[in-house]
Amino acid sequence: MFYNDILPVSNQTILKVKLSNFSSGLNTKIEQNILPLNVATLSYNFDFNSGALVQGMGFKELTIDAYTETESGDKLYFGEKNLNVPSTVSEVKAVYVFRRHQQERYSPLLLIFADSYLYYTLFMTTLTEFIKVNNYTFEKTPIGINMYFSDDYRMVFCSQATNDSLSSVDGYMNLVRYNTAPKFFSLAEHAGRLFAVVGKEKDELWFSDDTNPCNWVPEVFNGGYIKVVDERGCINNLISHNNYLYLIRDYGISRLSGFGDETEFVIKNLSLSNSQIYGKTATLCGDYIFMLCKDGIYNFDGLNINKINLGFESLLENAPNQNAVGAFLDGKYYVACRLNFKDNETVGSEINEDSKNNCLIEYDINSGEYSILRGVNICNLTAIQFETIHKIVACFASDYKNKLGELTHDGLIFGTPTKKVWSSPQTDLGYPDKIKVLKNFYINTQEDIILKIKADDTTHTYKIKGSSKPRRLATALRASIFKIDIISETANCNISNPQIEIALV
Repeated sequence: MFYNDILPVSNQTILKVKLSNFSSGLNTKIEQNILPLNVATLSYNFDFNSGALVQGMGFKELTIDAYTETESGDKLYFGEKNLNVPSTVSEVKAVYVFRRHQQERYSPLLLIFADSYLYYTLFMTTLTEFIKVNNYTFEKTPIGINMYFSDDYRMVFCSQATNDSLSSVDGYMNLVRYNTAPKFFSLAEHAGRLFAVVGKEKDELWFSDDTNPCNWVPEVFNGGYIKVVDERGCINNLISHNNYLYLIRDYGISRLSGFGDETEFVIKNLSLSNSQIYGKTATLCGDYIFMLCKDGIYNFDGLNINKINLGFESLLENAPNQNAVGAFLDGKYYVACRLNFKDNETVGSEINEDSKNNCLIEYDINSGEYSILRGVNICNLTAIQFETIHKIVACFASDYKNKLGELTHDGLIFGTPTKKVWSSPQTDLGYPDKIKVLKNFYINTQEDIILKIKADDTTHTYKIKGSSKPRRLATALRASIFKIDIISETANCNISNPQIEIALV
């Protein structure tokens, strides 16, 4: 093992080990004692992509731009407005963007599902309240998609509950139920029809009449269905892209082609995956579909599934991710899931035993950069893209379940600083026969931090005050093998260029 950043001093009896660049990220695959010290074995709530450790992701209460419109049609900007979830709401479970048109203008609505009801509010106004959509309730959180009918735009909803019916909402917030429709598990608009997954085994793909997508009355039903049975398993998600409908299944992806007459619809099986695909994470990201599988994040290019090597895939081992969800915004794929950090720590929402997801991964599909937010139990992710509004919105289980969260990068979760941790590998620096005396530790940090040094089996903790000048800490610790942890408990941070002065004896 050769360390490029070890500088010899005094005939190489003293080493200066430089951790000058944190951007190498995490590596949990390679044996720790082989890794350079600046490659983390664990890191969360920091952003290390610049080479320094700075504050990572967080959440605040959702705000959107507020406007009013004059009689001449001009828009007057009134700054940002806070969206007030009704005080009676105990739990917000999902967010939807209804891409409606009113009087030939694009005038979207924001809907939420909370406490069994649908609520809506307006984008391009100064309205800050959510209004209930009549008194119709859903037993389970519904799936919602936008669809154009023969006469207007609607949002179509379905859920897996026995007593929930296929429903649609028009631009005036009139809700219609279609009680004759079967129970649907997933929906998509494709080729001017409504496609849906049906059946206890989720192995039937039904499609509607091309003139009335919500007409499922048996006597006059003019649609059809295709049964999909092979080793790829259940259909868990439907994604329409480039004239194809992709069926995201337990262990692979199938593709429906055809755009018109139902007799032309043909399903072709494409990639077969050796790893289980979590259907709710499958998200169209540009021309690719990204998804979380049991052993990592993959992308699908239309023909093949390809694994992305992030370096921390072992954190997914024994982590149940049936509740993982995904979203895409501004070139970044987001997946809320569960990671097994294996550090015996309890962070944020992990204190709740029923917490299903415990982190959010942000992955830049162009640069490959990523960061991890730990300690949030997210149950729903939605991307909002409308004029100047580009936001990721989250709903939470357990903690913050009555809030709408907007993704930030300020190191705060609803005003509380996240606990930020970066852990080095445990190493003997390639000198297993030498005792290392850790004489001095140097670091640049603008905010207070905590430094932990594990020297053999003993952990030593130091508090370092933030300063505009480099800080020096005299440690004088003896060890055959050691590791360091850098911890920040402030909102903002900027930590760079750590160095350790070590004598070999």
